[in-house]
Amino acid sequence: MKSRFAWILPLLIGAALASLVWWQTSLPAAVHGAGLSMDSGWELEGGEVLQAEGAGLAPGGAPVGAREASFSEPAEATRGLVPTDSARLRARLVDATTQAPLPGVRVVAYLDEPPDGRAIATRSIEAMRGSLAHSPTSNPEGWVEFDLPPDQALRLSARPDPATHQPAIERVPPLQPYELRDVTIAVHGLQYTPFHGRIRNRATGEWVGAAAVRAYGEAQLGTGPLLAKPKEEPTYSDFEGRFEIDASQRGSLAWITAPGLSPTVLGLDAVHESASKARDVWLQPAGLLGLDLRDETGRGIEGAEVTVSTSTHSIVQTDAEPIQHRLVEWSARTSAFGRAEFANLPVEAPLRIVIRVDGTPLLKAPPTQMLSPGEARELRWTVAGGTQIFGQLHGDADLPMTGQELWLLPASEEKSKLATAGDQARALHKTHTDQAGHFAFSGVPAGAWWIVPAVRGEESRLAPLARRFDVLEGLSELEVRLEVFPARWVSGRIEAEPGQEVGVHRVWLQATGVSGHLTTWSDESGEFRIGPVAPGLVEVGVYPNAEHAGSEPIVCRAGDEQIELTLSTGTRLRGMLASPAGGALPEVERVLLTRPGGEVQAGRSLVFEDLDPGTYSLFVQTKDGRVAWAHRIALGKGRRTGEAILELQPAGIVRLQGPGEYRLWVQGACVGAGQLAVGESAEERVPVGLFRVERPDRNKPAEELRAKPRGTVEIDLGRASTGPGLAPRRSVTGGR
Repeated sequence: MKSRFAWILPLLIGAALASLVWWQTSLPAAVHGAGLSMDSGWELEGGEVLQAEGAGLAPGGAPVGAREASFSEPAEATRGLVPTDSARLRARLVDATTQAPLPGVRVVAYLDEPPDGRAIATRSIEAMRGSLAHSPTSNPEGWVEFDLPPDQALRLSARPDPATHQPAIERVPPLQPYELRDVTIAVHGLQYTPFHGRIRNRATGEWVGAAAVRAYGEAQLGTGPLLAKPKEEPTYSDFEGRFEIDASQRGSLAWITAPGLSPTVLGLDAVHESASKARDVWLQPAGLLGLDLRDETGRGIEGAEVTVSTSTHSIVQTDAEPIQHRLVEWSARTSAFGRAEFANLPVEAPLRIVIRVDGTPLLKAPPTQMLSPGEARELRWTVAGGTQIFGQLHGDADLPMTGQELWLLPASEEKSKLATAGDQARALHKTHTDQAGHFAFSGVPAGAWWIVPAVRGEESRLAPLARRFDVLEGLSELEVRLEVFPARWVSGRIEAEPGQEVGVHRVWLQATGVSGHLTTWSDESGEFRIGPVAPGLVEVGVYPNAEHAGSEPIVCRAGDEQIELTLSTGTRLRGMLASPAGGALPEVERVLLTRPGGEVQAGRSLVFEDLDPGTYSLFVQTKDGRVAWAHRIALGKGRRTGEAILELQPAGIVRLQGPGEYRLWVQGACVGAGQLAVGESAEERVPVGLFRVERPDRNKPAEELRAKPRGTVEIDLGRASTGPGLAPRRSVTGGR
């Protein structure tokens, strides 16, 4: 028999079901007033208004940039009290430009045409069981999840941080019962901010067309290095160098590159918002670095990873660029020949090189490099073998030690050398110092080497004084100390003789105590400047040419100015004695110089100054009775010094008895001359062999005689016959 209270249980179940239906349909309304459109805004709890304004929508209502995206599976939402036929919608919020996920963005779901003017209650992924929310927020991967009624057209309204992004609205077609759908909402950054620029070549001043300009925001850059070969599509400058990019992203910067030109970085601001306010961007000729990587046998190492990096701080247009600095990297792998090349590198910026062989970085990598505009540098680096020469620059505190280029040259002399720009082609290795002035050369063979600061002309800060170091066989490392000195120049003016123009002349400089010399050219007025050279004494002069014999050298100090070099039209003759038997040379007793016209000049020195161009002869008699002579010594107009080697030989004796004047000749050289009175006699020493006797006071032809070793020839000038007696010479004619 049924209980009289059996009807109570069905009644309670029905009441519970009715309560559930009433609760589900009477949730608090988020928007009041039927008939409101999305354009007029939806007022949420707390008085907040979401403005639709079509932001992020293309014609027809489709979201701009919205597309399906791959995603990691979001965490399963906690089910609450929802209709059993509800659909599941998962939305992923991303930045429209970078496609990076946007976490922490509030999203509200609306009916597309709400009959009751209310938002749909839903949950965030992290919501507790049974908890409902009107505006869930996206998780760290940008996902937000909704349980929604089926067969209803929906809109999703995203409200990101107003300081970085614009609001976005996404239309969602009706979902089927139990459907699981994923959508992507592309959220655009702040309103487009134009930035105009104009690119020029600093070397030529010409506009640079087809330069690639890429804009990066803070979110895109992250914390890693800026890759020199980015994947992002660039904006290109036109034929007048003009470009326009978006500067709306926070912390925006522009990375600008062009073939053959050094890359640069500049910050983007709102000052250059129009073409009339375009910012001038200057690009210098780029550098090229070629690296040959060798093993200890000299073979190339294939497949080594080479990375070149620098900081954006070194390549910005100005030091005041409003950007957060970071590294820029270039990478390449060595070929089968062990070579890697890096084109379009920044110039005048320290470039750090890292080499990885089989994934392991070398402990002794090449030192920091710094390229000059347009420079193509070859760097050879030996992984093992040879000697590593390393050290540090030492000098005055005000001398630059960072980024100084050094050359390694084969040493051909014991002492130091004054290097010139031409020595660059002889350099085995080149390197640059780091911030503390340290340097290293790797794989140096045994032998003698010079290390010298690079010669850069007027831009040289360090004197190109090459210091010698010896590398012994089998030595693995050699630490050296390289003293450096400030570069000095010598300047002055060339003076010509009265009535003559100066013109362009070649000037030479020789530093004391070192080998090598420098040369330069003066201008039309004779002004010159020569260097660089280390502090100390130097000798400066002018080379002879076809019009003059140069100048007398002047000794001065490196750094002196306003020195004067006087041109000379005359030349110099210098005789040098030589003895076949060797040993010490005897003292000179008598010297006769025969001029081109036959005039004879006597002296006791083997040097004759200020001679006219022509052909000369020279005779020398020493105190030990030997003689030497040379004839047909040609002195040209542009020859500063003529030299004659005089070889000593035994002499024959000629005794002359006066009265009368005489001259003794061996070919074109006068070897004796004098004038004797009655009763006077003289003795002359002449080279062995034929000689001529001339008597200028008598109109008679010259007489040819032969002098013999240890023999004596007697000549009586008055009777033209031999005669006894000896007497001192009366006189010797001479010119100037």
